[in-house]
Order: sequence, then C-alpha cells, then structure tokens
Amino acid sequence: MEQDFAQLAAQYTAAGLSMYLSLQAPWLGDGLTPGEICRFTPHLTSPSEADRHTCSICISAILASEWARTLDCGHTFHLQCLDPWLTRQDMCPNCKRSMRSSALEQPLLPPAES
Repeated sequence: MEQDFAQLAAQYTAAGLSMYLSLQAPWLGDGLTPGEICRFTPHLTSPSEADRHTCSICISAILASEWARTLDCGHTFHLQCLDPWLTRQDMCPNCKRSMRSSALEQPLLPPAES
C-alpha cells in the first residue's frame, strides 16, 4: 500500500500533493507549501544507494526501489515520511536547516573573521 502511494506521489503536481496532504496531515501553516515540497524531486533509490541512508523520521533504512526525496542539504528520507513532515516544519529533520528558498541562499555559518 505504501509503495502504491509513493508511485502516485511521485507523479503528483502541487495540487495533487496538496489534496493528499490535506487528508493525511493537518495543515499547521509553519511548513512548506505543496509547491515548495515538489521542488525536491522524488526518486527511486538505486541498489547502490540501498542501506546507505536511514530515514530519521521513521528510523528505517531506505531500501532499493523505495521512493525518496533528497533535500538541498543532502539528507534523504522516505517520500511518505518527509512530505507530511515538511507540511509541519520548514526544516530538515537532521540538520534543522530551513528548506525555504530564501533561507537556502544564506550560508550555514557566518564568515570567519580575519
């Protein structure tokens, strides 16, 4: 069942994702919009990626041929775990970096003083 969702979610437009998320998770307003979430393209994990990543939301390995999203910070999560998370929070569950477009333009650390 979850695999069927992931296949459908990968084809969703922002409108379809919005409809799915409205049924799955209450919209709290602090997270990303469906359009912002769709910016992180879903992908099927390859056999070479298998067991290299652990989804810190569900604490399970991301196996080969599972749908996942990789955030701009480089952290990867199951699609079905990350999408509801991002509707509630605008940050990566691992490094807490904001995934809003304007925040991604800011450096993680201030420049070193000379």
